[in-house]
Amino acid sequence: ALQTGEATAIYPMPTDQVATVRSAGDINMVSLESTTMRYVTLNTNYEPLSDVRVRQALNYALNQDEYVNVMYSGAATPATSVLPEMVPGYKAQTPYEYDLEKAKSLLEEAGYADGFEVSVICDNSTQETKGATFVMQQLEQIGVTVNVLPNEAATNAEIAAEPEDTTELQMWYVNWSQSDPDGFLRSLLSSAMVPPTGYNTAFWRNDEFDSELEAGNAAPTVEEQNEHYGKCQDIAWEECPWLYLASDNTLLSYKAYLNGIKYVPQGIDVIHATLNV
Repeated sequence: ALQTGEATAIYPMPTDQVATVRSAGDINMVSLESTTMRYVTLNTNYEPLSDVRVRQALNYALNQDEYVNVMYSGAATPATSVLPEMVPGYKAQTPYEYDLEKAKSLLEEAGYADGFEVSVICDNSTQETKGATFVMQQLEQIGVTVNVLPNEAATNAEIAAEPEDTTELQMWYVNWSQSDPDGFLRSLLSSAMVPPTGYNTAFWRNDEFDSELEAGNAAPTVEEQNEHYGKCQDIAWEECPWLYLASDNTLLSYKAYLNGIKYVPQGIDVIHATLNV
């Protein structure tokens, strides 16, 4: 639409068009860090995902840099915590560097030297299915067979809402965006938010995490709050209730003959944009 002149500005810009836009010559692209996290929830009640060594092995087997390049043409940041860097209270963790031998060693230690089979659900859009397929291809390198099950978003929401005693959910390729650290951590990782109450679809429970979360919520200063939320991130990162992927950028693009395009929290402001003539 931008190339033909049908549109003069696009937001949000499809991430799979980054390379095209960059080579167009007459289109400007703005790439901004976002509060969106891409990850795969790992049902910690499902054997063998119940073993932390297995969950860590999966993270060592995933090449985050390759994920960023394949999925977003570089317009994303590898995950280095359960929070995106843009979320207040973010605390950097030691990355799970891509290491297939380390991953295989952990699987063998956990009793799964020959790998295992697991299913991952995802939305049936082209981009989401591509992401889940990338995960499948990465994990097959260590003998883990991943069955990709694309569904309508509404169907996935129904699957994710099933309580743990009836759920068939094993892994979910999904994303979350929120600018409040308590809301982010509480919604996705607190024991109180295990389905059907919330979106802790890793069914992960950790008393220390919950305690630090409540202490952070009650802290009288931002500094004390962030100290507790930092400990929450330490605990979750080590326990690996997720397969950590990346935080993709917010993208907007517009014809080069425009100026004054501004990005605001609700989107882009083109009302005051003017022709650059």
